[in-house]
Amino acid sequence: MDEVINYTRLTTSDKLPDRFLTCQVYNPVDPEQAKLGMIFSHVEILNPWFPTSQIGQTVINTLIREYYAGDDTSELVNFENAIKKVNEALAQIAQNGDTDWIGKFSSVLVLISGKEAHFAQTGHSHAYLYRGGKINHITEGLEQEEAPHPLKTFSNLTSGTLEEGDKIIVANTSFYEILEPSELKTIISSLHPTEAALECARILQSRGNQNANAIIFELTTKEELANLTPEQKIETIYIDQSGLSFNATMRNIWRNFFIPSGKLIKNTFQALIKDIKKYLVPAIRHGLKVLKRGLQSAFGATAKITKKEAEKLSQRISQKVSPIKEIKDKKQVKTLFYKIKNKIRRFLIGVGLYSTQKSKMYLVALIAVILVLAAAITFSIIKRSQAKSNHALETKLNQAVSMEGEAAIANSKGQESDALNKYKTVLTLTAALQGTKYEKDAKPISERAAAKIDEITKTTHLKPINNVDLGQGQAILTLTSDKLTATYYSGEIKQKKPQDPNLLKLAQSKIAGDKAVSSAFVPEYNLIAYVLKDNTIQTFNLETKQTNTEEVKINYPGQVYSFAGNLYILDPPSNQIWKILSEGGKYKNNSPYLKDADANISDVISMTIDGSIYTLAPSGNISRFSRGSKLGDFKVSLPGEEQISGWEIISTSASSDNLYLGAIDNNKARIFELKKNGTYIRQFSLDNSEGVKSILVDPDRNIAYIAKNNQLLTYQF
Repeated sequence: MDEVINYTRLTTSDKLPDRFLTCQVYNPVDPEQAKLGMIFSHVEILNPWFPTSQIGQTVINTLIREYYAGDDTSELVNFENAIKKVNEALAQIAQNGDTDWIGKFSSVLVLISGKEAHFAQTGHSHAYLYRGGKINHITEGLEQEEAPHPLKTFSNLTSGTLEEGDKIIVANTSFYEILEPSELKTIISSLHPTEAALECARILQSRGNQNANAIIFELTTKEELANLTPEQKIETIYIDQSGLSFNATMRNIWRNFFIPSGKLIKNTFQALIKDIKKYLVPAIRHGLKVLKRGLQSAFGATAKITKKEAEKLSQRISQKVSPIKEIKDKKQVKTLFYKIKNKIRRFLIGVGLYSTQKSKMYLVALIAVILVLAAAITFSIIKRSQAKSNHALETKLNQAVSMEGEAAIANSKGQESDALNKYKTVLTLTAALQGTKYEKDAKPISERAAAKIDEITKTTHLKPINNVDLGQGQAILTLTSDKLTATYYSGEIKQKKPQDPNLLKLAQSKIAGDKAVSSAFVPEYNLIAYVLKDNTIQTFNLETKQTNTEEVKINYPGQVYSFAGNLYILDPPSNQIWKILSEGGKYKNNSPYLKDADANISDVISMTIDGSIYTLAPSGNISRFSRGSKLGDFKVSLPGEEQISGWEIISTSASSDNLYLGAIDNNKARIFELKKNGTYIRQFSLDNSEGVKSILVDPDRNIAYIAKNNQLLTYQF
C-alpha cells in the first residue's frame, strides 16, 4: 500500500486556564496495529483543565485501546464498537457525579485506514475536506442542537473514501472564527500540511488567538512524502511560540524585510533613472546645442574677442542651460549608506577585524555570514529539539490524566486491582515530570492518585512521635512490657518508654551483646532471654539486674519467642521449632515442638504466639499451629491483589484480636493489620522510614519501632 498520511498538529505548548483543549495523533508502531490505520483525536471541553482533562484523555485512550483490541474483520465495525465504549466511559463518569462537562464537550474522532476515513463528531468542532479546489463539510449535520445523554455523546458517524491529494482539517470553533473554511481554501489546497499550519499559526498569532486547535492531514504517497524536506514534515506547530521554525523565520524575514527593501531600492533606482532621463539628459543636450551655436557665432563674427565679450558669452550659455532638479531623496540614501558603512567599519575596528585589504574584508564578511547561518540553524535545531521534548512530556502528562480517568472508572465499578494498578501508573508517569515545565500540572494529579491509592488500600500515613539516637555498638532490641530495651555489644542495657525523648541506662550487664542473635521478653519472670551464636542462652533479670547462663544447649541459634514462661526457638534449617520449658525461670532442656510430619517451615522468617503459633514465610503465607500440629494456613490478601516482597515480622498476643505484619517495601516500613483468620483490615505507612533495618510491633499498645542508621523512630497507630 503506497498511500500514507502526512499530518501536522496545530496546538499550544501550555495548558489553557479556561478549557481542556488537545489534538492528538496515534500512529501505531506495532506492525499489526499499523495495518488497522491511524487515529486522529480532537477534544475541547469548555471547563478549567482539571478535572476535565482526565475526561478528555479518557475519551482518547478508550478509543485507541478498544479499537485496536477489536476482533471484527471490518475496521468500521471495530471503530463503531470503540465509540460505544467511549460513550459508556462518559456515562460512567457522569454516573460518578462528574457532570460539569455535559454541554461543553466538543470533539472529532477520526480513523484513517488505507483510503477509508471514518468520523465521529459531537459539539461544535468540525472537519472539512479539500479536494480539487472544492470544499466538503464532512461533519455537516452531525452536530446535535442540545447536549446529548452521555451514552449518546457520539451518536452520529460518517465515512468516505479518500483520493490521493485530499486534504482534511479538523478544528475547533475558535480556529474557524479566525479562519473560515472558504478563506482556508487557498492555504490548505496549495500547501503541504506543515506549511499550511505555519501560515495558519502566523495568522492566528497576528490576531492574538491562542485558543485555536487543529489537525491538518493529507493522503499522499510514500515517494512524495520522501521528497519533502524535514522542514516540510513537522508534526507539531505551537501557536504560542514565537519562533515557529527556521524556514518560517527566514520566510518572514524575506517577506517583511528583503521584499520591502528590494521594492524600495527598485523604486528608488527607477525614480532616479526617470529623473535623469527627464531632466539631466535634455539639459545636457540643450546646453551642447547652445554652446555650439555660441561658438559658431563667436568665431564667425571676429577672430578677436575681448575679455568682456567672452564673459557676456559665458553668461548667455549659462542662461540657456536649464537648472537640473535636485534629487534630495537620492542624496539622503547616499548619506545613509555611508553612515551605515562607517558604523560597520568602526565596529570591525573595535573588535579587531578591520583590514584595508579588500580580500581580508571579503573573508571576514564570508565568515560573518557563515556564523549567522550557523547560529540560525543551531537555533532552529534547538527549537525543534525543545518542541520534541515538550511533546514527549506533554504526552506523559496526557497519559497520566487519561490513566487517572480510567482508574476512577475502574474503581467505581469495584475493580480494585485494575484501579490500583492504574493509579500506580499515574504516579510513575507524574514522577517523570518532576523538574519540568509540566511539574505544576502533574502535582495535583499525583496527589489525587496517591490519595486514591490510600483509600483503596486503607492506608494511613504515620509520622514518628520521636526520634532517638541509639548510639554506636547497638546489638539487639527487645520489647519489654511498656518499654523498649536496647542491649549493646558491651553489655550495657538502656530503656525507653514510647514518649521518652531519650534512652536511659538501666544497667551494665554481663550479657555477651556482641554474640547475641535474638532476644525475647519473659514477663512471667521479668527477664530477657538472649540466644547466642554459640548455641547457649543467657538471661538478664530486669529487677535484680543479674545475668545468668542457662544450662540448656540449643540445636540452632535462631529467633527466640516467649509464651507462658516458656521459650520457643525457630529452626528453619531443621524444619523445626524447639520448645524450652521453664523450670521456675530456669531453662535446662529443649524438645521438638512440631509433630506434624507434613509441616514445612523451612522458609519461615518470623513467628508469633498467642497460644497458637503463627509463622510467616517470605511469600506472605501464614501457617497456624497448635500443640505441634498444623491447623491451616492462608496467604496475606491485600487490596488490589498487591504483592509485597519484603515481609519481615509477624506479631500478636493473647490479648490482641489481630495479627500485625511488618514489611520493608521499596525501602520504607509498612505495617499491615489482619484478623487472625487472614481478613485484611488496614495498613500503615511509616514516614521517614527510608533505610529501615528492623521493625518491632507492640500489638497491645499499638506502638511500632524501627531502627535505621543508629536511630530509633517510634510510631503510634
